[in-house]
Amino acid sequence: MKNKQIFILVLAVFLLSFISFVYASYEFNDHSIQEEYAKDSSIYGQIQISFEDELVNSLFTDSLGNSVKLKELLMDSSDYSYNCERANCESKFNEVHSGNTLSFHLNDGEEAFYGLIFNEKSININSIDFKLVSDATESPTNQISLDFFLDGEIEIENTNVGSSEKEVNFGCFSPSGNELELGLDSTPYCQEILIDKTPGVKIGAWIKEITAGNNVMMNLYVKDRCFLI
Repeated sequence: MKNKQIFILVLAVFLLSFISFVYASYEFNDHSIQEEYAKDSSIYGQIQISFEDELVNSLFTDSLGNSVKLKELLMDSSDYSYNCERANCESKFNEVHSGNTLSFHLNDGEEAFYGLIFNEKSININSIDFKLVSDATESPTNQISLDFFLDGEIEIENTNVGSSEKEVNFGCFSPSGNELELGLDSTPYCQEILIDKTPGVKIGAWIKEITAGNNVMMNLYVKDRCFLI
C-alpha cells in the first residue's frame, strides 16, 4: 500500500510538470498500474496520454528530480505512435554560427528566422543591442524589417533616407493644363495626398513671390486634422 501511495504522488508531480509545457492540447486517456509488489520492487504499469503540437524538448519530470525529454522518450521505444513535422523529430533550428556577428543573404521578398542559444542554465538578460548592416540598394519601399517575437509587429526596419528621388507625384496638378494664379491670404489651400510607408518624403509647392518679405507657412496633417509638421 505504501508503494501505491508513492506512485500517486509521483504521478501527480509528473502531470503538473508536463502540463506546464503544453502548448495546444493534452488528454489523459487511461492507466493500468500493478497494485501488489514484492518487497523493494519497483512500481510497474502503463499511462496512456495524448497531446498535439508539443515541443520535442518538453520535459517529463518526477518528484525525485529525474527528467527525460519528450524526444528521448519517443525514441526509446518503437511501441509509441506519433508523428512529427520533420524527419526523426529533429528541430528545424540548427546552430550555424558562434560569435558576435552573423552574415546572411536574402533575396527580394525572402524571409529567414534566426535565434540565440544560451549555454548557461540560469541567465538574466537586462538589455540587448543589435546592429543591422545591409548592402541593399536604394528603393522606394523598405528593404528589410525585423520581427523579434513573431507576433506580426515589426520592431526594427530601415529608417535611412536615400539621397535620390525615386518618384515624383504632382497630385491633381497637370503641367499640360491651364494654370491659374491665386493669392495666398488667411484662407489656407489644401491638397489631399497619399504617402506610402517610407523613411522620408519631400513635400513642396510652387509659389510665386509678388511682394518681398512675406512668409509662407506649410503644414502637414493627417486626415483627422492631427498636426504632424
